[in-house]
Amino acid sequence: MTTSAPNLTQTPAGAPAVWAHWVLKTARSDRLIRWYSEVFGASVVHASERVVFLSWDTEHHRLAVVRMPKPLLLLGWLMRASRKFYRLDHIAFSFPSLQSLLELYRRLSLKGIKPVWSINHGPTTSIYYEDPDGNRLEFQCDNYSTLEACTRFMEGPEFRDNPIGVNFDPDYLYERMRQGVPEAELLRPGAGTPPGKKLASGMRAINWRTL
Repeated sequence: MTTSAPNLTQTPAGAPAVWAHWVLKTARSDRLIRWYSEVFGASVVHASERVVFLSWDTEHHRLAVVRMPKPLLLLGWLMRASRKFYRLDHIAFSFPSLQSLLELYRRLSLKGIKPVWSINHGPTTSIYYEDPDGNRLEFQCDNYSTLEACTRFMEGPEFRDNPIGVNFDPDYLYERMRQGVPEAELLRPGAGTPPGKKLASGMRAINWRTL
């Protein structure tokens, strides 16, 4: 996965110019490194007994994994639960098209890496994953071709009435894409609902797994 170069001319004065990296502290560092290597196509650029740096694009490192003592694994269940109610919820990554998003889903699915949530939020089509420590990542594509169109939707009544969105079946959406259904149709809320099945929408889309 790649990231586009930032448009620094549109960066407000005093604001950060570009997102650079994040750091995870973990007692299961080997599992996290394998997971990010598979999901992101990441490569190790430096490794020591204490920290491992990874990258998958033009940045010298996008992720650092700090190795913590194994006994801290006992806190793992508590940290997973706490994310659902407090602290950082997730980090989101944008894809250039629905096809690229669904192709990633398909590749990861064949590797046994399954999402925890697939939902059309209205402005985006989003698939959420959790790494081995329960850190949540949103992979998304915009449902509109311009920022202005996306903003208009978010300012409109449909998003006001349902800012959460409509769940979708990624396998069904992938098969429809393979059948040649136009992307504009597939980006529509409800396009990923199989015939005869009603998927959760709005607050009904929130449960312990998706929270």
